[in-house]
Amino acid sequence: MKSYIGIIIAVSLSLSALAEVRTWSLSSGETIEAEYLRNSFDSVVLKTADGKEHKIQVSDLVEADQKEITLLNPPELSLDLLRSAEQVKVPESPYHDQPGPMLLLYTFGARIKQLGTKNYPYPLTVEVYALSKQCYDPDKYHLIQVCRSKPFVLSKENNRRFEFESKNPVRLIRYQIDVNFLNWIQPGGEEYGESLILVKDERGEIIAYDTTASWLYENYDKLRKLPVGAWMNNACKRVHPTPLKDVRVGEAPQF
Repeated sequence: MKSYIGIIIAVSLSLSALAEVRTWSLSSGETIEAEYLRNSFDSVVLKTADGKEHKIQVSDLVEADQKEITLLNPPELSLDLLRSAEQVKVPESPYHDQPGPMLLLYTFGARIKQLGTKNYPYPLTVEVYALSKQCYDPDKYHLIQVCRSKPFVLSKENNRRFEFESKNPVRLIRYQIDVNFLNWIQPGGEEYGESLILVKDERGEIIAYDTTASWLYENYDKLRKLPVGAWMNNACKRVHPTPLKDVRVGEAPQF
């Protein structure tokens, strides 16, 4: 079984909010200490410490500063999660009548597409974070895979698209316990939960992201420090997975 799941919303980040006062150099030899504000057609607007705004032709800047302007204005991107799943049959035991477990091999990746034809000749990289969750305690998340692409450039030759998938599948097991004397089914194992896609420029700055849960991006600084295999809550703090409850006696737990 293989399916490609497209994430609906993709967000391109403007890095102008991260701008700081720096020295800008003109090809004439002049320099200006200023903060980048915005682009205005073929010009750039800079603000000096006295609060004045200065409009300068981008072509009048030295090559290194023209590159900086391009990096501060990345193209708008569409991001899609690639998620494939292959079900592996697990033989049922002849010694009991409980249904056998379900074993799924998941592979994750991403598809990046540039919206528009703006020339952006600098390399990008993609990071994908995939999480599962416990079937019987969906507030506990398991970081099951982190995959990163090699640097790539969105160009006319590749139709300004890039796609990659991890070579290492992740195994998830789901099962259920039929508690006949209580007349209910107890779920067990894990299922796919959430994901986060990040696109970074050559400086390591995030220029676009997409996620199934906003808390993943909001807590990215914590998430990126966690090892694959870590369990967490929705604040990206490490927790212990919830053990399966013993339901041989008593009432069924409320999930």
